[in-house]
Amino acid sequence: MDHLDAKRFLQEKYLNTAELDRDVCIFSFVGRITEQKGVDLICSVVEEMIIKSDYKIAFIVGGPAEKGDPHGEMVISACEYLINKFPKNFYANPRAFFFDVPVLALGSNYCLMPSRFEPGGIVQHEFFIASTPAVVFATGGLKDSVTEYNYSTGEGNGFEFIVYEREDFIMAIDRAFKVFQNKEAYRRLRKNAFKSAIDVANVSKEWCSEVYKLRGKVFVDKLKIIEEIEEDKEHAKASDEETKSAKALKYSEVDIKYYGKATDQVYVAGSFNGWNEHEHRMSYNHLTKEFHCSIKLSPGTHHFKIKVNGKWRLDHNKKTTTDKNGEEVNILVLKD
Repeated sequence: MDHLDAKRFLQEKYLNTAELDRDVCIFSFVGRITEQKGVDLICSVVEEMIIKSDYKIAFIVGGPAEKGDPHGEMVISACEYLINKFPKNFYANPRAFFFDVPVLALGSNYCLMPSRFEPGGIVQHEFFIASTPAVVFATGGLKDSVTEYNYSTGEGNGFEFIVYEREDFIMAIDRAFKVFQNKEAYRRLRKNAFKSAIDVANVSKEWCSEVYKLRGKVFVDKLKIIEEIEEDKEHAKASDEETKSAKALKYSEVDIKYYGKATDQVYVAGSFNGWNEHEHRMSYNHLTKEFHCSIKLSPGTHHFKIKVNGKWRLDHNKKTTTDKNGEEVNILVLKD
């Protein structure tokens, strides 16, 4: 069974669709329905995302809620409403165990993990093994294992949202859906996800280490120690070269500001970072009621713009110019 076979299976069994619809993007969750896992956040965005996508987005929630848990009962109620309203775009059965996890991982287009906290996280790796990228809240092990996909470089294995709010989650799903609609970009993303799966050998070593601890002994991985020694040597060499380079080139710290609402999603991008839209997120100061971001720049001419809730804006406190593409941009000229 390949990805499309699994997707056809999911659509037939869980989404009441007789034939495979490649254009529908399936976002799936698997796990216990508890307050930690954030299924309530998923339910809060389902209706808007399905309608906004013209029914080209579907959700599958695989996992049980605990009996008698008030939070679980609330999620069950929300799921029942969504199943009745969107029988071809939403599935959940929180009162039963979900048995098709391997097929779900293989046939889905994205794994959803909006956990409020997640010390480690193993589900994303189960999906990575099937080449399925993830949309996660940037916390704990999820933050460590999932990196935002970058259109410019083709790097990254999923999408993340930084602020645990409905709007931030929606924006992450929007970004994921746009990449899904770009076949070449989505192909690269799936390839990256597969490469991100953890090495079973490493997991085995971790278990060995735990067994040794139980016996009051220390597990030593000789090969890893040798590798770390070599890495330290290379790091020291690279650090020396960076120090020499930094001494030869003076950097200036530039503070970029933007006045907006605390709920805005604000980023700054420019020629200094390859116009990466998500690298420099601006932070909000509730006292001054402004966003700001400090960036170290080398001497020379730099162009930049500010992106607010997905739309490009200019910093009217800085000079502007027209770039080679005819776009109006802000300009910074830093001298030695």
